[in-house]
Amino acid sequence: MKILTRICWMAFLLASLGAEGAIAQAPAGTVAGTVTLTAADGSTWAGDGARVALSCGADGTTTTEVADHNGAFRFLNVPPGGCSIDADQQGFLAERATVVVAGEQVVAIDLHLDVAPLRVGVNAGGTTPVPRRLTKRYQSGRRTGITFGSWCFGRSSPGTTR
Repeated sequence: MKILTRICWMAFLLASLGAEGAIAQAPAGTVAGTVTLTAADGSTWAGDGARVALSCGADGTTTTEVADHNGAFRFLNVPPGGCSIDADQQGFLAERATVVVAGEQVVAIDLHLDVAPLRVGVNAGGTTPVPRRLTKRYQSGRRTGITFGSWCFGRSSPGTTR
């Protein structure tokens, strides 16, 4: 029994040392930068509150940060290799960039988000589609008004009941 206990402890210690050695072989880096917002007239300001997402590795693990009042963000303990960074903020076009992290390196990147174009929808046909429920009611000759749930607006036609 004592021999089995010693073997288990030795296996545990070797596994612990092996795990530390594997971690030491691949030191993590840092990705830091700023987000700048650009208006249509060319004026710029810090991307306060912009969402910045970092996706790394083959599995695509994603970490998200929010830029501070200066537009700055920082990701710590980034594994070595290629990563993609996505930045977005409401009212601005999103931007994607790619960085390569090597060792304990600090990768600096600045992201610029341009104001999104204003989109206005216009019904050029001049007609508004009528809900199917209303169309059927009027086609059957029972002009009882418009019904929304249990509410009815209008008058009943003679000879009809509700």
